[in-house]
Amino acid sequence: MGQGATFEEVQAPLVAAVVNGATVAEAAVTVGAPYRTVKRWLARGRSESDSRYVGFAAAIDAARERSGAIEETDLSEQELEAVAWRAARAGSVLAMRLCWELLQRRRVANPSAEEQIFLELDEIALRRLTNQRQSA
Repeated sequence: MGQGATFEEVQAPLVAAVVNGATVAEAAVTVGAPYRTVKRWLARGRSESDSRYVGFAAAIDAARERSGAIEETDLSEQELEAVAWRAARAGSVLAMRLCWELLQRRRVANPSAEEQIFLELDEIALRRLTNQRQSA
């Protein structure tokens, strides 16, 4: 569809992409419409009562609600973590690393009795290693 795509050409494909779980940004890329333009259409549809964008904005909002898609702005910690876990499951190595670090922080913050012993041993080992390097 390209950069010159008109509202009429991309309206239905945008809604369909969001219904299928895409964010508005992802849907815009999919149909070849500039994301900023799509955001303007949504803003007009939400603020005007009699423009051609009203039905579009309502359809996008309803599609987001049905698909469970998250807003593109201001993610909560839980939403951000959910996005990271989905990306990790989809194969993103960077997301896997982030999820691993989150798990490790939780483990250190709330260790079990067995983990507490190992954390103390790790701390002693780290001190010894640091002392050895400083004296060398």
